[in-house]
Amino acid sequence: MPGPELASVASDPLGVSGRAMLEALVAGTHDPQVLAELARGRLRAKLPALPEALEGRFGAHHGLLVSEMLAPSTRWTRRSGASARRWPAWPPLSRRCWGC
Repeated sequence: MPGPELASVASDPLGVSGRAMLEALVAGTHDPQVLAELARGRLRAKLPALPEALEGRFGAHHGLLVSEMLAPSTRWTRRSGASARRWPAWPPLSRRCWGC
């Protein structure tokens, strides 16, 4: 039995829904129905096909590889959130006055 094939259903397997499903797999959730319920936005329209795409082997080694793959973007997300809290938001470019 092959591993989960999220990319066969999701156009962006590392989008919000895909990341949530991958993080749940790493955390030990292996029930395809539970994983499919993590779909958000347009991916919810593909809910009937998701459980089949999420079936398969996903062992500790796979979890390690996926968590290492997700780690850099997770750190970036945390850092950018901390920066946003620390500095005030810049006005949008359309609202800035360039030389007036």
